[in-house]
Amino acid sequence: IVGVTSDATIRHRREERRTFLAEATALLTRSLDVEETLAEIAHSAVPHLAAWCTVHLEGPDGGPVLATVAHADPERLAEAREIARRYPPDPRAETGVPAVLRSGRPEVHPHISDELLVAAARDDEHLAMMRSLRMRAAMMVPLVSRGRTLGVLSFIASDAQGAYDQDDLALAEELGRRAGLALENARLHAHARDVAVTLQRSLLPGPPPQVAGLDIAVRYLPGQEGTEVGGDWYDVVVLPDGQVVLIVGDVEGRGTKAAARMGRLRAVLRAYVFDAEGPADALQRLDLLLGEQPEPEFATVIIAAVAADRRALVLASAGHLPPVLLPPQGGPRLAPVAPGVPIGAPSAERLETQLALEPRTRILLYTDGLVERRSAPLGQRLDALLAAAADAPPGTDPLLDHITARMHDAAQKDDVALLAAHLAP
Repeated sequence: IVGVTSDATIRHRREERRTFLAEATALLTRSLDVEETLAEIAHSAVPHLAAWCTVHLEGPDGGPVLATVAHADPERLAEAREIARRYPPDPRAETGVPAVLRSGRPEVHPHISDELLVAAARDDEHLAMMRSLRMRAAMMVPLVSRGRTLGVLSFIASDAQGAYDQDDLALAEELGRRAGLALENARLHAHARDVAVTLQRSLLPGPPPQVAGLDIAVRYLPGQEGTEVGGDWYDVVVLPDGQVVLIVGDVEGRGTKAAARMGRLRAVLRAYVFDAEGPADALQRLDLLLGEQPEPEFATVIIAAVAADRRALVLASAGHLPPVLLPPQGGPRLAPVAPGVPIGAPSAERLETQLALEPRTRILLYTDGLVERRSAPLGQRLDALLAAAADAPPGTDPLLDHITARMHDAAQKDDVALLAAHLAP
C-alpha cells in the first residue's frame, strides 16, 4: 500500500508540473510586447514555484540589469522591488545572477540559512530587508534561446515553498528555456515592427510645406497588429496658382505590397493634381491608370483643394470618409461631400463639392483607422469624432494631438493618417 501511495504521489506531482508548464507557456505566448512578456515570465513562477521572482537581462556592458520583479503577496511586492533596486548584483560576483549570466549554468541554494544572509548582506538595512522576506531557498536559471543566454530567472522560496530539490530545478530550467524563447520572439517581433514602421514612414512625405495663409500639420500612427506595414498616407501639394491640395488615402491590404502600392499611387496622384482640372479630374485619371492594371488595386482617397486667398474649398472623394470642418463658430461638422466609389472599383463619374470657408476654419482629413471599430457603429464613432473636435484647442498640431488622445487606442490594429489645415483670418 505504501508503494502504491508513493507512485500515486509521484504521478500527481508530475501532472501538477505538466499543468504548471502548460499554463506558464500559455501566459508567455499571450503577448509579443517585450515588457509584457517579461512581466508574464516573472508572474508565471509565483506562487507555484516561488514567493518572489526576478528577471535580469544582459545589459550593454554584459552585466545583469533588473527587468522585472514579481511577488506572491501584492503587499510585499514594493519591498521586493526596493531590495532588487537598491542592492543590484555585483557583476563581478562568482555566484548568483552574474555567474549564471556568464556561464549559462543554473545555480541552486536548497536552504538559505541566516548565516548565509549575513554573509550576503551589503549592510545592516539590507540584512533586515532580506530577513523580513523570510527567504528560505533560491534558484537561478538562465533564460536561453537558440543557444544564447539572454538573462537570468531567479526564484526565491519562502516558508510556504520550503527547500528546493532537483525536480524543482529541472522544472525551473524548463521554464527558463520556454521563457527565453518567448522573450526572443518578442524581441524579434519588436525589431521587425520597428523596421516595418521605418519603411512606412520613409514612403510618406516630410514635414508639410510652409504656405502663406494656411497652417498645416500631419500625423502618421502605426497600427499594433503584427509587423506588416499598412497603406495609409497623406500628401500636400502646392500648385503654381497658389492652391494647396491636401490628400489622404488608404490602400487596401497590409504588408510591403500594400506599402509599395501606396508609394506608387501617392507619386502618380501627386503628378496628376498638377495638371488636372480639379480634384475630380485627378481621381478620374487615376481610375484610368489603374483600369489598365492586370490585378485590381483598391484604395480610398479624399482630395481637398484649398484656395486660401479666396477662402474656397473643392472636395472630391473616392470612397473615403468625409473631412471634418471646424469653423470658428457653430461647431464642427462633416463636410457634405459625395462619397464616390473607391479607386479600383468599376469606373464612375467623379463628383466635386465646392464650399466657401469662413476665416479661421480648420479642416481635418483622416483615414478610417481613426474611427472604425468592431465594438461600435461607424455613425457612433463619427459622432465621437465631432464631439472630440468640438473641445479641441486652437491650432493644427494641438488639434491633432487632442483628436489622437481622444480617438486613437494604443492597441488599435489599423494604421491612421491625419492631416489638418487652418485657414488664416
